[in-house]
Amino acid sequence: MTGFDFLVTSNNHSNDSGLQGVNHTIDVLQSWGFYQTGTFKNQMDRDAFYPLIMYRDDFKIAFLNYTYDTNGIPTTPPSIVNEIDEEQIEADMKMAQLLQPDIIIVLMHWGPEYAIIESKKQDALAKKILNWGADLIIGAHPHVVQPIRAGNVERPDGTKEEILVAYSLGNFISNQTKPKTDGGIIFEIELIKNQKTKKVTLGEHHYIPVWRYIHKDKTGKSTYHAIPISAFENGSESKIEMTKKDINAMNKYAKHVREHLSQSNSTERKIPVSDLEQVLNQK
Repeated sequence: MTGFDFLVTSNNHSNDSGLQGVNHTIDVLQSWGFYQTGTFKNQMDRDAFYPLIMYRDDFKIAFLNYTYDTNGIPTTPPSIVNEIDEEQIEADMKMAQLLQPDIIIVLMHWGPEYAIIESKKQDALAKKILNWGADLIIGAHPHVVQPIRAGNVERPDGTKEEILVAYSLGNFISNQTKPKTDGGIIFEIELIKNQKTKKVTLGEHHYIPVWRYIHKDKTGKSTYHAIPISAFENGSESKIEMTKKDINAMNKYAKHVREHLSQSNSTERKIPVSDLEQVLNQK
């Protein structure tokens, strides 16, 4: 078990298998117990379950999800794939606010592939979404890590709140070979609720660099792993039989992502290998 309990399904490959693919994906994810949003079987489902509201402990969280395109493959009715439409996003944000969540998180599939800095188009859209009420934006699609930016936004009541944008988390796991696509980051953020006012603010936030390790056994079979880099540095690489070539590739990626995010508004959280011993011993 990897710990995922929520997936977004609006991306440029949502329509690859047409109507059957959209519906089957939703059915399978729901049968496995995942929360899911971004694609819908029909308008009635979208009206009933979007924005997605999740409850965790004392927090009520709203999630929204959109994609820049579906690779030119039109969505087959009655299914719906949330594409970036500013008028629709603004309307959805108003609906999210009416539901009075503690925080609104928007997950965007956007940005040029392999660009390590966010585009002007991403930046402009992020500012609009934040002004419409989002507290946090997390992006994907470029296949490489882009910066994490922090700032303040003035709400309609005149109050100022801290907001965050993680423009792209890169590749959690993939078989891509282009430079800087062999890894990504896990983004962590703390939510703080004032028990008197019930107001929620963004607390500490960190990134965990993750590298894609490909283990090949004696038969030639390849197994792909997403490993937290900090847990497998300084001699711990032997625990998963990494070769010298693997170690050099991981170190190269680690150096890149740390330098790249050094000016971002977030710090790295390092994971000691001792935290992973139980998982490793289960292999």
